[in-house]
Amino acid sequence: MLAGEQELLRISRTKKGRLTIFVQGRRYRHLREIKDPQVGRETIEALKAVLTFAEGWLPAPRQTPPQPASRKSTVDEETFLERLRRSDLFPAGGPARTSQPEPLIPVGKINALVQKRLRERPDLAGRHIFLTTKVGGNPLICVSQQTFDAVDDIPDPQIRALIQDAIREWESG
Repeated sequence: MLAGEQELLRISRTKKGRLTIFVQGRRYRHLREIKDPQVGRETIEALKAVLTFAEGWLPAPRQTPPQPASRKSTVDEETFLERLRRSDLFPAGGPARTSQPEPLIPVGKINALVQKRLRERPDLAGRHIFLTTKVGGNPLICVSQQTFDAVDDIPDPQIRALIQDAIREWESG
């Protein structure tokens, strides 16, 4: 480790072959055991980094039953933590083996919400906007003749807001 760096998350294998998680040097069996809010935020940040690192290689999480829609503007850390607790990224038998990695988000469902919003917006009639996935499973946003890797890259604020609203609906749903 370089000077000034701090270890946030470590995974070790015991002699019996089980994986053990350490957060800031302390062993935990589950995320809910972390009581310090700052340690919890840093752990979530580290987990997000691990998920980004493994993007395109993890199987898609199983869908959970729809929840009542909320008007939250973004997914907060508590919601993210709860989703991690409920998700079963590795069902019994280990990770799924597929020839093509599955996308980490259901782009098709978000695209359906975008299309619904487009039908409700006559001011955007004639604009061709859709979400799909690239070969590696990462999302691709198509706006007329242009493509974007992220919503924030879209220069048109109306289209950016429309897609962000669809994503928020999917996240709350």
